[in-house]
Amino acid sequence: MSKEQDFTFQHPQSQGTAPTPYVATGTSTEDLQAQIAQLDQQALAPKRINFNTDIIGLFQTVSVAPTQIPISPYQQVQIYVSGTTYRLYWYDNTAGLWHYVTATA
Repeated sequence: MSKEQDFTFQHPQSQGTAPTPYVATGTSTEDLQAQIAQLDQQALAPKRINFNTDIIGLFQTVSVAPTQIPISPYQQVQIYVSGTTYRLYWYDNTAGLWHYVTATA
């Protein structure tokens, strides 16, 4: 005789630098698999990127053009903001140089 058991599965979704869990619960493997498949589709669905909330929180924001050699991967991409000027800087490890593109607001 089998007894039904509740299962919980946490599926991390990347939101910036901190994963947030999705929770699927059910009484059978099929229930969990169906919920997990649905959560995967939600996590992979294309989303619009909001510059002020998504990008600025993801990378370091600076008001002076970067000149230092980055120590961590997080430091290799920086957003420069000065008034209405926005630049995305990235560090080229091979050449040892900072490069940038200018964005308009």
